[in-house]
Amino acid sequence: MTEAFSAFIYGIVIGLLSLIPASPELPGLGEVPKLYFSLLPAAYLGSLVAFMFYFREEISRGTFMAVRGTSWGELKYVVLTALITLIIGIPLSRVGASWRTLLSVNIISALLLLVMGAKLPSSALLRELEESLQEKPTPLDAFLAGVSQGLSAIQGISRSGLVALFLLPLGHDGKRLLRLSFEAAPAYLVVKILTTGWSPLSPKWLGPVTFTSAFFATSLGIWGLMRLSEKIETGRFLVLYGLLGVLVSLVGVIL
Repeated sequence: MTEAFSAFIYGIVIGLLSLIPASPELPGLGEVPKLYFSLLPAAYLGSLVAFMFYFREEISRGTFMAVRGTSWGELKYVVLTALITLIIGIPLSRVGASWRTLLSVNIISALLLLVMGAKLPSSALLRELEESLQEKPTPLDAFLAGVSQGLSAIQGISRSGLVALFLLPLGHDGKRLLRLSFEAAPAYLVVKILTTGWSPLSPKWLGPVTFTSAFFATSLGIWGLMRLSEKIETGRFLVLYGLLGVLVSLVGVIL
């Protein structure tokens, strides 16, 4: 029962940390039991299903438009981002670094996100270029999201923080920024599932427990963050989002 409870909690933790500017692969900086890291693939799979389920309408609508030969920007964005993520991410997923370096990257990314959010719209340096492109989301969105996700495939770097930081100069509001980040996430999770070692679990049902809790935690987290981005002004949301990443990372150091 203790292992089942741990598997359940780990799924929730990994699912939620996958949504904010922090990394689920650096909790407690090595103080977490080995079981946590053994359950990462199952949790990533649960989060992958949650993302796909949440954005199922956009994906299916894009597919329908592609068949009809009309605009299918959302699906094109997802496909192009996925290709770039896979090309860059799979080789980089084998790159190792010290936890101090990885933690510094995450904290700096979250701090930059916080500062840039506080200085909107002056930080939206590429806004005019983004607005000049006709189809939405634009190829520039896909390129930046794909490159940032590929870089974040290095174990321990926050995907959410890096993607938001790369997309912020395009001038997106908080809701659009989150949507673009979350729609791109499945490709990153596929890279992680393929490159993270699947350790044998005993008992075997620990994986399904973690998968289930990660699925629900990720689904609720996506819903909550999307609603929050609608309720408050973009600059304030990004400041809170970046601050959350900094605080979670620092808590990891303390723990």
